[in-house]
Amino acid sequence: MYALGTLLLRCVTVHSMRRCWVGRIDGVDHVPAQGPCIVIANHASYVDFLILGSIFESDFGRVLRFWAGERITRHWLFRHYCERAGCLELRQETITKGAWQASVQCLIQHGDFLCIFPEGTRTRTGKLQEFKLGYLRLAAHSGAPVIPVRLDQNFEVWPPQRPFPRLRKVSIVFHEPVRVARGLSLSALRQLNADIRARYYHAS
Repeated sequence: MYALGTLLLRCVTVHSMRRCWVGRIDGVDHVPAQGPCIVIANHASYVDFLILGSIFESDFGRVLRFWAGERITRHWLFRHYCERAGCLELRQETITKGAWQASVQCLIQHGDFLCIFPEGTRTRTGKLQEFKLGYLRLAAHSGAPVIPVRLDQNFEVWPPQRPFPRLRKVSIVFHEPVRVARGLSLSALRQLNADIRARYYHAS
């Protein structure tokens, strides 16, 4: 059952997402040919991780792993995709010690691409939420660059009150990689976090 679900969802994400929901893509030259790399993105819809995963597989030939909450990794449909993509499960939107160690291992030892939604959970209003610092701490620890990705019109595709997504195009912008130095103070990490949020996501 798991294998069949994984196969069906793969066909949907890779072969249909581009046609149904993926619109213009800018900045693909900012994505390195090899990892490790931490991809961050704004999160306003359930289709966000499906869109990003399908782009990385179809355009870059890479599997994009994710930090994902239990509601997603154990969802009757999404769990098939999470299993295939090797998603790292969070507990109540919080990174556990085991997931942290697995994240470090996948970046340093395997050179993976790992996607993190800094807001922690999808917005319920369409308004960008505050960014948490976990992705910056992981970048500083692992030495992996951070690639900010902005998704536009994704909230309109599948807002919380709708049972099913709309057939609308989402525009994607890949920004230049950001390097995070080791040993930054908490105040420096907070400032860098605020700068990234404001510069790449048009947040004040």
